[in-house]
Amino acid sequence: MDQNIWEYDDFIFKGDELKGMTQKGKDKVKVEGKTDLVIPELTPDGLPLKKIGDNAFYRRGLTSVIIPNTVESIGYDAFGVCKLKEVKLPEAH
Repeated sequence: MDQNIWEYDDFIFKGDELKGMTQKGKDKVKVEGKTDLVIPELTPDGLPLKKIGDNAFYRRGLTSVIIPNTVESIGYDAFGVCKLKEVKLPEAH
């Protein structure tokens, strides 16, 4: 997976939660075919990312995702209707 293609402005953050993708992020998936997602450990404000929100990546067409060790919860249907083949979860604390 190419970790360098994803940038903060591809995502919508609220505090320590990742809420979803901006239009720029959606275009990376839909137009450019970038379906391997690497979720950042920190928010743009430097906070550790703790939560992936409900429906954050619903129907985004992702095929793989790496979730950082900072994430403590994943919301309802966060990856619903995706075509995930590979998921790397954080190790248990």
